[in-house]
Amino acid sequence: MASIMMFVFKKGSRNAFNNERETDEFVKNYERIFGVRFPSADTVDEVMRKMNEKYLEKLKTSLIKILIKKKVFHKNRILGKYFLTVTDGSHAMTVNEGHCEHCLTRKSDSGKMTYFHNVVEAKLVTEKGFSISPAAERAENPGVPYDKQDCELKAFVRIAEKTDGSS
Repeated sequence: MASIMMFVFKKGSRNAFNNERETDEFVKNYERIFGVRFPSADTVDEVMRKMNEKYLEKLKTSLIKILIKKKVFHKNRILGKYFLTVTDGSHAMTVNEGHCEHCLTRKSDSGKMTYFHNVVEAKLVTEKGFSISPAAERAENPGVPYDKQDCELKAFVRIAEKTDGSS
């Protein structure tokens, strides 16, 4: 919950969030609303890094299913029946040297190798522009010799198989 609240409150960094959470007003309001004390944003980061990604994705999908069951997105359906879902490929990062065995690579005309990561997300989108992502998939190399590197299209196929229309 603390991780989600960092995004809800739209703080640009963990440091900015830590500074605000120290104010008496924030502490009082947070504890009154949620009934718990807010942990340090650094502690939240440490816990999130240790959590299994598959568990987090299952949790995210379960939460979205609850929102759908409670009809939170009901008025945003197309033809009164369908939810608008889109997939979006995003560039996540570029590094000069490969930092992991899963980096995608691109060789320029001059021969310079660039290492990068891309991600594809499925998103449920409302007419007001709100979007929520039930599934994401990295495009990444398998870490073993390969004939053709991974791409966003292959990642999309994995998302489609993973969600199987049930998200």
